[in-house]
Amino acid sequence: MIFSDLKEDFRDEHIFDALDGVSPEIVEHHEDFELYRNLRDNRRAVLNTDDLSGSPTEVTQWHGKVDNPGWKLDKWKFLPMVNKTFHEHPDKNWYVFVEADSYILWASLLEYLAVLDSSKPHYTGSIMFIGDTVFAHGGSGFMVSQPALRMVVEQYAAHKAEIEAYTDGHWAGDCVLGKMFTQAGVKFTDAWPTMQGDYPGLVAYAHPDGRPIADPKKRVWCYPTVSYHHVSPDMIEDLWDYEQHWLDHKPEETRFLRHKDIFKQYILPKMSADLSDWDNESDGEEAILGSFDECKAKCVEATECRQFSYSEDGRCKIRVDPRLGKATPGVRSGWLRDRIERFEQDMAPCGDEGWMM
Repeated sequence: MIFSDLKEDFRDEHIFDALDGVSPEIVEHHEDFELYRNLRDNRRAVLNTDDLSGSPTEVTQWHGKVDNPGWKLDKWKFLPMVNKTFHEHPDKNWYVFVEADSYILWASLLEYLAVLDSSKPHYTGSIMFIGDTVFAHGGSGFMVSQPALRMVVEQYAAHKAEIEAYTDGHWAGDCVLGKMFTQAGVKFTDAWPTMQGDYPGLVAYAHPDGRPIADPKKRVWCYPTVSYHHVSPDMIEDLWDYEQHWLDHKPEETRFLRHKDIFKQYILPKMSADLSDWDNESDGEEAILGSFDECKAKCVEATECRQFSYSEDGRCKIRVDPRLGKATPGVRSGWLRDRIERFEQDMAPCGDEGWMM
């Protein structure tokens, strides 16, 4: 099932309206639904990119773009979406919810689901907290077993008005959904670092990158990988091609990809000595220098440095833990491949890291 805020058919696929289950009084009069009403009445002619994802110059915080019209609608979608999903398909063992900029390694996900008991209530994803509410991060994707989905749908039906009032005062629909799972009696299973909130080029393969996580002692490097977030259409195609090649050539006894495999086979080959209009997210020691070559020399001089970036205003930054980063105008990045290859070779052997149960 594909959900949006506009019901339509696209290339033989039916797009479900994620919001048509919200109470009519809210839909017709709430300010959050201004864009929805406009789309309903005038269709695609009124679409504006900034209304959906925000201006390219807008700063994105961890709490999202809460003033953006598309973001205002987003929080209202989660519970009506899971409710409609269950009523359309009440007999499935598992329900997997992903966003448009998520990437799922489906072969690995099926291996994960195979070790879980679908007859038990499971609500599984990458852990997030807002206050004391624990929930699965929507962008990383999350999995729900049939008993768990039935429980939360019954909770929604019995307390819809209260839930909508709670949603009105909140900003994150995935958090609202998580709270309803808790109130329905469904325990959460944390699947981090198997399910990631960033794309491979921003994953911290060696050390935590400063973002709040549940257990910084977990070695991302060694765990299976199932999902990524903030993935562009081009990157989705690139990852798909990589995954299909891996499936065609993997050893028979290898059942899934680990993060170390993604780093060695997908990330490392993309780390060149010099890449223009690219920011590799170097965020360590910073200095004002006269050229890219001087910045490289600074990295070479620092024995633990493995990568560096140089911006048009002369800022040179270096970093120890290797990252790929993302396309960024006005920034030039480089990697010391020999050091990164040694980093990959010197990583301690993995133990029994496996699926999060």
